[in-house]
Amino acid sequence: MRKRKVKGMLATLVAVLVLSGVFYASAAEGTGTGTNLGETVTTTTPSPGVDPSDPPAENIGSVDKEDLAAEIESKEEGTTVEISYTGEKSELKAEVFDAIKGKDKTIELTDGTVTWSFNGNDIKGTTNKINLKVEPSKLNDFNGSKKDTIKDLVKKASETAVLTFADNGTLPGKATISVKKDTLFPSSTKTTFYVYYFNEKTNKLEFVDTAKVNGDNLTFDITHNSNFVITDTRVDSSTTTTVNKGSYKGPIDEHIVGGNSSSVKDNPHTGAY
Repeated sequence: MRKRKVKGMLATLVAVLVLSGVFYASAAEGTGTGTNLGETVTTTTPSPGVDPSDPPAENIGSVDKEDLAAEIESKEEGTTVEISYTGEKSELKAEVFDAIKGKDKTIELTDGTVTWSFNGNDIKGTTNKINLKVEPSKLNDFNGSKKDTIKDLVKKASETAVLTFADNGTLPGKATISVKKDTLFPSSTKTTFYVYYFNEKTNKLEFVDTAKVNGDNLTFDITHNSNFVITDTRVDSSTTTTVNKGSYKGPIDEHIVGGNSSSVKDNPHTGAY
């Protein structure tokens, strides 16, 4: 009699749990299924770092597409469009920047390895055409004439890469650059890297930004194009001095690496050094 009563109580408890929607089984990829009043319910947990409220980018073609600027102009604010480019077709016309200038529209330009992202609210300078071509390489594979100079400046960094941009000079506005991490640092498990602008006039490195790992990419901001050096450890701050006011300044910092040793103050923007 007692065993029969216990079995009856368990059956009743299971029925209550099922009907109340408490019965739930987890599955892979953050997906779960369950029952709620006789219906099957499936839930999906977003991947870390992904805002589910962000609309996906709309691919609208390549940089040489006819009437590209007009199509972007027709998009509503808050829109993000993706545009492809190649090494042979990598010129972005000034009229594309004019189409987003002062508006909350974002263009993402990608060749599959490097992605440029511009938001119209950041386009404040003169709009002009730019060459999107970027050559990423590990320092040992870098073919520039300043290879040995850069090696001497970063000798204490365990891994170093170089991004060679076309000679666009100052950009029409801030660009967020994303590079496939495995292209530059395939064996590194670090999540923070350090970006420096190599000033060929002074043969110095100027700290620009920290590059964070975002999914499969390293992401950082720039406002100027030239050679950028990325290291997996911060270059020795004992050889850091303040940049002369007349020289190029990165968007975040005002320090150079490789100058005479001197005391430095914290960067007021990032607290670096």
